[in-house]
Amino acid sequence: MTDGIRDALGMDAKNKTIRNLAESRQRERSRAEQVEQERDRLREERDCYRQTLIDLLQEVEPFTSLSKHLKREYMEAQELLESKK
Repeated sequence: MTDGIRDALGMDAKNKTIRNLAESRQRERSRAEQVEQERDRLREERDCYRQTLIDLLQEVEPFTSLSKHLKREYMEAQELLESKK
């Protein structure tokens, strides 16, 4: 084999390695974007549930004096909201 052919084969191997690395990095970036989008979606969902709980607690509060069980559940939910701030 001539030096030119060996050099060409070496360059092909290097180019292939570079392409593979670039493709791998692109996949990693794509996956990172997907993870970030999922994290944002879950935050929105959490915030929605949090607001729903706040709304429910406001509706239930006047009735907590009627039931010890309801009062206990109300207090636990309030504590949960306070601890997650």
